[in-house]
Amino acid sequence: MININWLKKLNNEQFEKVYLFFISIFSFYKGITFEPNSIYQICLVVYTLFLILKMMKQNSVQEWVFIGCVSGVLAINYLFSKDASLITSFVIILGVKNIDILKLLKILLFTKLGAFITVILLSIVNVFPNIAVKTGRGGEFVQRFTLGYNHPNTLHNYFALVVILFIVVYYSKLKIWSYIVLLALNEFIYIFSVARTGKYIVIFLIVLAIAVKFSQIKKFFLTIVPYIQLVLTLFVLLINQFLFKTPIWTFIDKILTGRLFFAKLVANDNFSLLGRNLSFFYEKYYGKFHHDNSYATSIAIMGILLFFVYILFMSWIIKKSMYKLPIQIWILYFTNSLILFTEDYLRQPFTNITLFIMMFCYYEYISGHKKEFLYE
Repeated sequence: MININWLKKLNNEQFEKVYLFFISIFSFYKGITFEPNSIYQICLVVYTLFLILKMMKQNSVQEWVFIGCVSGVLAINYLFSKDASLITSFVIILGVKNIDILKLLKILLFTKLGAFITVILLSIVNVFPNIAVKTGRGGEFVQRFTLGYNHPNTLHNYFALVVILFIVVYYSKLKIWSYIVLLALNEFIYIFSVARTGKYIVIFLIVLAIAVKFSQIKKFFLTIVPYIQLVLTLFVLLINQFLFKTPIWTFIDKILTGRLFFAKLVANDNFSLLGRNLSFFYEKYYGKFHHDNSYATSIAIMGILLFFVYILFMSWIIKKSMYKLPIQIWILYFTNSLILFTEDYLRQPFTNITLFIMMFCYYEYISGHKKEFLYE
């Protein structure tokens, strides 16, 4: 019989510190590279062992049943998709029980900002390549730079995530001049990235952060927040289904630099109930396609059944939690959801921070903190 008396002595504050320590490591690592290495894998294994202990101490039977059901579904999906990102993401966000969400977001801000600066500095000294990319715009080619990232769009999207987190953490302290500085930095990054979607998302974010200070705008905003991911999903599916190649479709697809077209290839034209491996699409289209839209790509990988269970669960849980968290959390949720429309980030919790919010809301406001623990 394993002696678990030492486990009983650990308190929530100690569990929180260890969890945030692991999150800081993962967040910084994911901010500077996309490929896992042996060190990352070891950290993930150690974290998983810690997570099991944390859940044994804190989680109720109801929560264990929920987690078991989700884990079973994700395991089935893995058999079809061969994509482990869903499982890894679920394991990472499972630890948010009894974690201060604003403290977590502050950790994400500092680690992402540190990683962002590190990548740019390493590109300046030629450790990371500063790749020059030529893109056709308005009948001519423009020169774009990655500053150490794998693509100019990635550069600006990571900057956008840093700005989102900065506004969330310091929302009550920000003045007009703070937003002006952020807009100036946005223009500076745009000089290198020439990434229109990233630039406009930051501008929209700042306008939104100021606008929701007005009560009527805030009230309207909160009514639409829970459904933003569902709306964006239906938009990309329905416009490809009913307006494909029409003038309005062509206009929007041009603005989105082909994202609607490639979304149609992976979602509308290849529906599956239980998901597929992305290699299926590479082979079918000879590798000549991009999966830049999180919603379309996630439908392809997760399958239409699992994806819509997820997206409806997300909408429901955010609706139930809407008035229990400060407005800046929902600013983050809304704008992060827009970034998911432009890049395939949905299954990555350190770029899709809405996953942390979803799991936090489940623990705090849905499971109900029932005092029915596995180990008292």
